[in-house]
This record gives sequence, structure tokens and C-alpha cells, in this order.
Amino acid sequence: MVQCEAVLAKQTVRFARRKRETMDLFNRAALKQGISSMVRWKRTAWKDKTLPDSAAVGATFVLPFGPFPSHPPFVPNRRQALKMHIRLLITTIFLAAGAMQSIAQQRDSPFRLEPQIVITPAPAPSPYVGFETREVKTLSTERQEGLKRGAGLGYALVAELNGYPGPMHVLEIADQLGLDTDQRRRTFVIFEKMRKDAIAAGEALIAAEAHLDRLFQLKQVTYDRVEAQTAVVAAQDARLRAIHLNAHLAMAEILLPEQRESYERLRGYGKPVEDHKGGVHPGPPHVSPPLR
Repeated sequence: MVQCEAVLAKQTVRFARRKRETMDLFNRAALKQGISSMVRWKRTAWKDKTLPDSAAVGATFVLPFGPFPSHPPFVPNRRQALKMHIRLLITTIFLAAGAMQSIAQQRDSPFRLEPQIVITPAPAPSPYVGFETREVKTLSTERQEGLKRGAGLGYALVAELNGYPGPMHVLEIADQLGLDTDQRRRTFVIFEKMRKDAIAAGEALIAAEAHLDRLFQLKQVTYDRVEAQTAVVAAQDARLRAIHLNAHLAMAEILLPEQRESYERLRGYGKPVEDHKGGVHPGPPHVSPPLR
């Protein structure tokens, strides 16, 4: 009898300890899952200090987070529930206030990321707008007129800027240079020959450029035709340049050395020009190459 009472007391203590452990585990799991209400259990069966029957021991209470042994869950009364709701409301308010403060600080931060609207500028118009209406698209109207009248158009710049006078400019300042009658006559002959040859070569160059333009316009261009026609254009352009350079070369044979020096001075060449190192040196001014 004494042994039965000892065993019963021992099992009662073990059951009470297990009851406390399971209730603590249940309360922690319930708080994690945010359960707001639980099923009310009758507490009368739990007030008895005797061991429950086998059916009560084997019963389980199934929740989404797993089965637990049967026990009376924590069911707050109205006052306790009100306190819990108030605490939950205060916590929510503090969390919202912290989120709003974080957003405000992010707006004032220099490292914040703001949406940027990228406006792509409209493409600039081509510098060749209007060229498509030309008679010869690669030659401007002014250049065609210059080629037709035998103008220099910068073809003899390499001679003009290196001490080889041009016949037309020599005739313009013949009095200042002190040309005699023979020099004037010979200069005029050189100029007329240069002008006639330049007109013929200029017209041939216009025709060659027009033919190349027509091949592309009619979509009849091929690799072989491009090679052949560009060679013709280059040959006519080289011929025209040689005509102007030869005239300058012949002009230098007529003038005396002092007349050539006077020519450069009257034309404004030989003035001190600042070089790229900051010093000065005599030389012709920079002249851009001619544009077609």
C-alpha cells in the first residue's frame, strides 16, 4: 500500500512537471503564430489532482504548427484581452512612426535613389541637308562657277605660300612690283594660258563628278565602276591642280628676287606668327584647305 502511494505521488509530480512544460511550449508557439483566440476548455477536469484516464492522456490538440498533448490553453478574460489589444495597438503605432521617420530620413539623404527621367535629345540635322537638291551633289554651285571660269580655288596654295607668286595677283599689283613691259606681257600670257587650261580641266572635273553622281542616283553602281570613275575624277582634279601650280612655277622665273620679296610683303606674307611653343617665327598665315 505504501509502495502504491509512493508510485502515485511520483507519477503525479511527473505529470505536473510535464503539464507546465507543455503549457509553456504551447504559449510560445501560440504567440509565434499570432493566435488571437483559442478554444475554451473546461478547467474542472484539470483541477483534480488524480491522474487522467488513458483516453485523456492519449488525446491531442492539433494546430497548424503541429500536435501537442491535451491541456487547457491560456484563455484571457476581457480585461486581459483589452490590455493585450492596447499593447498591440501601441506597438503598431510605434512601428508605423519608425517607418515614417525612416522614409523621411531617406528623402533628406544625399544618397537617396530618385527616379530620373532621361530625355533623349532629338538627333541633330545632317550638315548635308540641302545637298540632295544640287545638280551635282558633291559640288556646290559656287565651286562649279569657279571651275567654269578657271578660278584658283586654293589649288595652288602650296606654291603661293612658299614664295611662288601667282600670275593673276602679280598683274593686280604690277605697278607696286615695278614690272617692265616685257614682264607684264609674259605674265599676261601665262595667266591666259592658265585660265583656258583650267576652264577645260574644270569642266571635265564637273562632268566626271556628275557621272559618278548619276551612277549612284540610278542605282547602277558596282565595285568596278566605282574604281574606274573615282580614278577619272582624281585624274581630272590632279590635272587641274597641276595647271595652277605650273603657272606659279613659270611666274617665279619671270620675277626678280627683290620683286618676289616685294610680292610676299605686299600680299601680307612673312609676318611674325606665334608658334605652338609661345615664340614667334616668320611664316605664312594658316589657310584652311578649300571645300568642294
